Amino acid sequence: ICQKEYPYCFNDICLDACPEYTVGYRKSCVLNCPPDAKFVTAYSCDGVCYSGNKKCSSECPESHPFVFKSKYLYHCLNKCPSFTAVNNRKCELSCPLARPYLHSGRCLSKCPLTHPFAMLRNSLFNEILVCTDRCHEGMGSYKNACVSICPSKSPNEYHGKCVSFCGKDRPYVNTTPSKKSTIYHQQCVAKCPKEKNLWTERNECVSKCPETTIFFNDTCVTKCPSDFPLNYTKEKHDKIKHECVERCPVHTFQYKTFCFDTCPPYLKHYLSNCTLNCPKAYPFISSDNVSCVQSCPASEVYSENKCDKSCSQEKKYIVNKTCFEFCPDAFNLQLETQQGILCLKPPCPHSFVLLEWTNQCVRSCPKNMFIIDDVCRNVSTCPNGTFTEKSSHGTLCTEKCSNSLYINGNMCIKKCPSHTVIEDQHCNNNCSGTKPYRFPRGSDYDNPAILCVSECPDGYCMYQNKCISCYECRDHQQVVYKNLCVDSCPPTYVILNSNYICFYNSYYLHRGLQAMFFLFTIICVFFIIVLCCYRGPLKCSRKSPEEEQEDSASLIKETEENQEA
Repeated sequence: ICQKEYPYCFNDICLDACPEYTVGYRKSCVLNCPPDAKFVTAYSCDGVCYSGNKKCSSECPESHPFVFKSKYLYHCLNKCPSFTAVNNRKCELSCPLARPYLHSGRCLSKCPLTHPFAMLRNSLFNEILVCTDRCHEGMGSYKNACVSICPSKSPNEYHGKCVSFCGKDRPYVNTTPSKKSTIYHQQCVAKCPKEKNLWTERNECVSKCPETTIFFNDTCVTKCPSDFPLNYTKEKHDKIKHECVERCPVHTFQYKTFCFDTCPPYLKHYLSNCTLNCPKAYPFISSDNVSCVQSCPASEVYSENKCDKSCSQEKKYIVNKTCFEFCPDAFNLQLETQQGILCLKPPCPHSFVLLEWTNQCVRSCPKNMFIIDDVCRNVSTCPNGTFTEKSSHGTLCTEKCSNSLYINGNMCIKKCPSHTVIEDQHCNNNCSGTKPYRFPRGSDYDNPAILCVSECPDGYCMYQNKCISCYECRDHQQVVYKNLCVDSCPPTYVILNSNYICFYNSYYLHRGLQAMFFLFTIICVFFIIVLCCYRGPLKCSRKSPEEEQEDSASLIKETEENQEA
């Protein structure tokens, strides 16, 4: 038995108060009240309490006369909770359907004028409609009911009410997707936000004007005003925007009362306009089907009134860049191209040959045919007197091989055989005639065969009918004399500095010049004597002494006159 200071027993322990999760019953702490004492009274708090000192009793005390039944317990309270209705001494969690509204602990059929709005109140124990003088923040009123989301029939928030149409002071509807779960999802405003435009037809604020409307002065209108009459379709980043403008901007195209960045598919560009049909001055439609042009580019063909990359199968024949169903009679040759079949007059174009027994011009002949006079012929070999040459067009029969090829028999080849020499573009066994010398290199480095030359090039000397490097002469114990390898230098020539080259001796040149000068002097004297002493038609005469004196006197007199002057 516990003492007065610790009157409650729990698990054989005396306590001054029962633990919170227990109740006191006959000085013991129990988890649940027994059926004969099912009422719980908590004296330490008002309302429904699960903490503090609690006692079980067979009925509620006078101090806590009201009974509130929770899921597991009967609570004795000094007054009913605000979320319950008072029925005698019972605290009811709900009101009857005929009187659904709770106000001051009573169930009413209609909220009073002082508290006209009905609001659903949630507690730990119930949900019940209570009457209030105003709806809470974030809620709007709809038919005197407080709601957190406006219904679809009255979706617009206007001064805290859900309405179908906005009032004059806030005539425009602004939709905020981020507030979809609130009454402010569609809100009546006096002016649209800066980032939005006013759709005048529906008094709505929109981020983008609908396709059926035109942007003008921050509004979306169905028709442009008279002072901005043109509808400009602006394309940017795959987005289309319609705007009312006074005139079409630069680099745009006009069609009636419309301006376009690019003409729509059913219209064509023409200068700065869009047109339904191309004019006579620009009669053709470009291959991209967007512009009117005077003529088609060189790489395209005319397909009726349109430029195209190639002709259609129905009209695959081309005459003067124009597509036809067939070639005219005068054009009896054909050439297949990427654009179609080209109709031609004879002969075939340059770089093409005619295929025998056909009207086809081809770029190359089949391997078993020969090109004779620009015709692919089915013969076994080239005619006599012609050479066989491989070309990009096939096997060619020609009277002269190409300059870059060599003649070997009746064949034109790129390289002569290694055992032959090259003489005048011919592959021969030996050098002969005007080019008897064998030169092992030359400018034709791609062909290692020996060239026949009339004389050895600079830096090369002739040795046994071959051109070798002059330095190689000494390898054969010989010296160099006038591009020749010789056993020794001729008279009047000497070898200087042991470089095996013969130089003329200047001593002999000096003695020779002296002899020539002496001989020239003798010849001159001889001619003077002959001219002066010859007694034929030309005579030598001598003046008399008197004449010589007169000449001398005249010369002296002339000298004196010059001095006086």
